[in-house]
Amino acid sequence: MILLAALGVAGCAAHTMQLPPSLAAASSIVRDITGTQGSIAGAARVGDSVGRYQRSFVRVTVLEADRRDAGSMTMAISGAVAMQADCRLSERSIGGNTLQIRVTPFQMSCDLINNQGVSGQLELFEIAEPVAGPIVRTTRAGGIRYGGKTFDLLPNYRMNGQDVSHATPVGYILMDAGSEIAAIETDTSPRLIVRDNIEVESEEIAVAAALILTTFWDKRTMQ
Repeated sequence: MILLAALGVAGCAAHTMQLPPSLAAASSIVRDITGTQGSIAGAARVGDSVGRYQRSFVRVTVLEADRRDAGSMTMAISGAVAMQADCRLSERSIGGNTLQIRVTPFQMSCDLINNQGVSGQLELFEIAEPVAGPIVRTTRAGGIRYGGKTFDLLPNYRMNGQDVSHATPVGYILMDAGSEIAAIETDTSPRLIVRDNIEVESEEIAVAAALILTTFWDKRTMQ
């Protein structure tokens, strides 16, 4: 029975996002994120916070070669965190299935404001990252500016137990002044992992970012 339980834990860990040591520590707080799948409207939950959302995603293809993606979402977060988010995304590419050229790379932007009038913005976009010589790979980068502070969002492409990185992010690491303070897993089982004893304001941003990034549709999360 002990062996079976250990195998069960190992199997579960193998399907979770690979974390940096500072967030993989036993003292980190792990919260499941629920309510992100399904309808155009719903309520996502993490801990004591609820994000009630209305979202849309539209893909328009012209002559099978010009593809344009657009989306929007509004979210009202209440509970332990109280905030309003107004989000939009866009991307345009041309070409066939084997070769596509992005005319407008993926761009996502959310305006944030709380009931005290503190405002900010969450941004996520694609960039071309050099690999070797003329070879580049497309990756994502972003950040959050809120209440006079700036946080970085770094994409994470690795799952535990897998040697090969995913082509698209399975989650993001939230950084504050170069330190990892939270991880947001956006794959099949969304989770928020928060480092213990971080500032209250930083945890609020982590919760808001987790609800937004796991709920806002884009072409990689559409089924």
